Amino acid sequence: MAQQTSALWQVLIRDRNTVREYAFDINGVWYGDEAEVSHSVDYSLFDSFGIGNAMSVTLNLDLYAKEIPRGAVIKRYIRLVNGTQASEWLPKGVFFTNRREVEDGLWTIEAYDAMLKADITWTPKLTFPCTMEAAARDIATAMDVELDERNVYLPYTMDEYPAGEYMRRDALRDIAAAHGGNWYISDAGKLRLVPLISFPPETGYLVTEHGDAILFGGTRILLSPSGAVSAAPIGLEGASKFYVGLDVTGCTDNGKRPAISSVTFQVDNENVITAGSYGAGMDLYAVCPYATQEMALAVLLQVRDYQYQAFSADSANLDPAAELGDGVDAGGLYGVISAIQDNGDGYPNISAPGEVELEDEYPYRSETSRDLTGDIDSLRAFITKSLGAMNSSLNLMKTDLQELNMKVTAMSDTITKLESRVTILEGKVN
Repeated sequence: MAQQTSALWQVLIRDRNTVREYAFDINGVWYGDEAEVSHSVDYSLFDSFGIGNAMSVTLNLDLYAKEIPRGAVIKRYIRLVNGTQASEWLPKGVFFTNRREVEDGLWTIEAYDAMLKADITWTPKLTFPCTMEAAARDIATAMDVELDERNVYLPYTMDEYPAGEYMRRDALRDIAAAHGGNWYISDAGKLRLVPLISFPPETGYLVTEHGDAILFGGTRILLSPSGAVSAAPIGLEGASKFYVGLDVTGCTDNGKRPAISSVTFQVDNENVITAGSYGAGMDLYAVCPYATQEMALAVLLQVRDYQYQAFSADSANLDPAAELGDGVDAGGLYGVISAIQDNGDGYPNISAPGEVELEDEYPYRSETSRDLTGDIDSLRAFITKSLGAMNSSLNLMKTDLQELNMKVTAMSDTITKLESRVTILEGKVN
């Protein structure tokens, strides 16, 4: 669901003379357009199409200021301006300064959102077994963020805390995978769970260039039957749909993925749980040590037959109220907004990441950005120990080779000297 906006916003966003204006609140000090030189923000639900992700966002900002405190909290805002009319300020992310440099009053800042706080070992303040919702609340509290009120949780249980080091991000990924979705920090700075299919079905209603319905006698004009995307999604309610159309500088169709026919959870290094017909289409794959057959089936019921539309649209005239997980019609393609590259000009590049796929007949499997080393401590320890032993052996071999080279060099010198003496003796005999 997109951010809620005022009636004035809805009017201004449809006026071609309206401009976008950004501002930043840095530790309570307001910096407007006169201070900012440039900024960019890139955020996404995943790197490669799939579930079980918890993505971080980076802000790069250049602006003039007297002082930017160490570790400053940066809140980004946007509004619409048209002549003397100006809308409300809409939040567009909360970031924490990581690096800062200054030269002649110009500060260059690198900052991250709260998801970076997930890269810390999870030390739960609850007892196991616990529900995944309770675990999410415990992690959110530890990260000092709120859970998005739109999140929906299923009554799944985490039986025990895994052996060894278990990061907050690992736990969030497990919860996301079980619910068939992905986590990210929303524009309001809240921890948000977005299901894989979070956007409304595609329709063929006749609209204006801004996506407003064209009516005939009070009735919407349907050009073609609606293309149902999925049954009711889990994890999010009431997602929005936006119309960009040809109001882009470029649009690329990167193809549709094969229809999802199965869901596979990797429980550990040896065990998997699969629901559906593996090999009949695309296999939606994720790591989840808490996975059950019930979870796999529940996700399959939500995503079965869904074909992910990969695309990219440059400099899109997208309503800034749109969020990741919303649907968009761009260049005649309808898909989910999975990634946004905002260069600070108000017209971001939007996409559903994915390259053009070859039409192979071999079953297609989604990727995951997570391996099993975070789930199986013994495996990690074994690999670490083995690598240590291998390094020791390699160092010994390197030493032996160096000694052997020295001996070969010495032998070569001795042979050269002997050859010289033989030559001298042969000269005397002659």
